[in-house]
Amino acid sequence: MPALWCRLFSALGLGIYAQVPYLRTYLESRIMKPLEALPTRLSIPPRALRHRFVTEAKIVAKVLQTSKDSTSMGVIGTGNTYRAELYGWSNPVSTHVDSATDGWIYGCILKCAPSEKIFAICPKSGVRLSFDSAPGRVFRLNEHFPHWTEGRGITLCLFVGVYGIPQDDLAIKVLSRGIARLAAGVQTAPRVSRGFRVLLDGECWATKDSENAHIIPKRYLDRGWIRLECCECGGDAVKIDHHFPYSAVHYCTKCPCAKAAA
Repeated sequence: MPALWCRLFSALGLGIYAQVPYLRTYLESRIMKPLEALPTRLSIPPRALRHRFVTEAKIVAKVLQTSKDSTSMGVIGTGNTYRAELYGWSNPVSTHVDSATDGWIYGCILKCAPSEKIFAICPKSGVRLSFDSAPGRVFRLNEHFPHWTEGRGITLCLFVGVYGIPQDDLAIKVLSRGIARLAAGVQTAPRVSRGFRVLLDGECWATKDSENAHIIPKRYLDRGWIRLECCECGGDAVKIDHHFPYSAVHYCTKCPCAKAAA
């Protein structure tokens, strides 16, 4: 911990707490800015941006850009899995709050819109905080504070969280591993959360418990997964019944009824 924090806690009679990692981090979190670009800058290899999961994220972000659903705000949602996830948004994003309590998230910009800025505001003091987006820049945000973006175009980044207290070192390690997996082109690389995924080549919709549908690699079908089929031709289902598992009227994209239902 920086010597400044030690001196401050000691002056407040909290020296003993500065020796306990969790309490120390908690005390620091009460003083930390709700939005801050960290000094760490991660390298983004060009091949990481060529991963098909990044291409998928771009497609999803572009669809959200033209969406008429005002609740989406043009933002790709996250699963908050504590693993690196692909995340993104269409600028500008309106002012919003994502958490009713303190919730710290971390992002690493992969690709950003020109002249994009990310903002947050402290409601009590009215102080506005901001930083310029740039590839490789890592930031920390407390989602309990109002935040928004300015600029035009699409921004993609890696996301990890939500943490109850700041976890700078851990988050940077998770984000670094995520970038390495994207660069390696592996299936275990970060991806957008389940509700935003697109069926890619070599994948299919399947279920393991007859209650939940998931997109999986077809090679996993010999691991207890059951492929969801088109109700007409028996091919791979692409359009999943919204009432599944209570009904299973799934369609591919080729059958006549599938086109009529579109």
